[in-house]
Amino acid sequence: MDGATHEREARLARSAYIAAVFQLSRAMRRWEEARVLLDPGHGVLVPWSDEEHRLTRDAAEAWAAVVAQRRAYESALRPRPTH
Repeated sequence: MDGATHEREARLARSAYIAAVFQLSRAMRRWEEARVLLDPGHGVLVPWSDEEHRLTRDAAEAWAAVVAQRRAYESALRPRPTH
């Protein structure tokens, strides 16, 4: 892979990582605004609504995307062997 290709790959990976972080921020903001209860309180588990399940799943998926894109970005930044 030549230097220009490597730089382009790194730029694309960075853009994807930034987009994933933005999506996470948005998902977490929505989740926090919904005030989804995690603590069962006095031993009573408060059921989640369908919307709360969706928001929690969206946040979890956004975290997974950040981790995946971060790994891809780190990989893209590693020097490539030249032949």
